[in-house]
Amino acid sequence: MRKYIFVVMLTMISITTVQAQRMLPKQKGLEVNAGLLSKDADKNYYLNLTLTVNGKNGNYWIWAAEYTHQFADYRDLQIPLEAYTGEMGYSLQVLGNARKSITLNAGLTAVAGYETVNRSKATLYDGATILDNDNFVYGAGDVCLWKHTCPTVLYCSCKGVPK
Repeated sequence: MRKYIFVVMLTMISITTVQAQRMLPKQKGLEVNAGLLSKDADKNYYLNLTLTVNGKNGNYWIWAAEYTHQFADYRDLQIPLEAYTGEMGYSLQVLGNARKSITLNAGLTAVAGYETVNRSKATLYDGATILDNDNFVYGAGDVCLWKHTCPTVLYCSCKGVPK
C-alpha cells in the first residue's frame, strides 16, 4: 500500500503545476491526503480529497470526502472497519493582515458518513456475534490558523470529534 500511495503522489506532482494559495477570491484549492493509521500500511490507512473555494475577505467554502480502512483484532481473525465520510462547511476570517500572510479563521463544518463493521456480517466463523452494527456517523466544528511564509505553508486544524 505504501508503494501505491507513493506512486499516486509522484503522479500528482508531475502532472500539475504548484502555485501558492493566497486566499484570493474565487481561487480553488485541491488537497489530496493519504495516511497511515498504524505502522501496518496494507491494512490501516485513510484517503482524503478536499476542495476549498475562497470567497471575499479571506472566507472560504470547504468540501471533503474521506475513506478510512482499518482492522480490529479478534482471536486469530482481523475484523475490517470502514468509514465513508463527507464534510461541508464555511469558514470566516477572524483576524489577518491585508497580504493574508497570517490569518485566523473560524467556521462551522458538518461531517456525516457511514461506517461498516465486518462488511455488515454480524456472525463470525466461530459463531460469535458482533454487537456493534453499521452506523451513521456525524460531527461538527472547525478552527483554522493559516501562516504563509514563502516557500512553506503551515496549516493547523482542530476538528470536532464525530459522534
